[in-house]
Amino acid sequence: MSDTTGHDPRSTDAPRRLRVVVADDQAAVREPLAAVLALSEDIDVVAAAADGDEVLAAAAAGPVDVVLMDLRMPRTDGIEATRRLTEDHPGVA
Repeated sequence: MSDTTGHDPRSTDAPRRLRVVVADDQAAVREPLAAVLALSEDIDVVAAAADGDEVLAAAAAGPVDVVLMDLRMPRTDGIEATRRLTEDHPGVA
């Protein structure tokens, strides 16, 4: 027996959720975006980061699939954080 996606609901192999980090220095952007994404059954928001340093720490702490990155942030901006992220965690999109 399977559901409309072809996944057997009795299976212990749950479909893998996309692990996402939302990065923006403005909480008014970051928090609502993270909340909306977290409503999806396919997405697990693993961190909401206020700067590039927090993004890099989140990636180092556990598996991350995707980072939604603001470019202009304090301390380490999105451009530098993306450069370092691709060097240290090449599998992150």
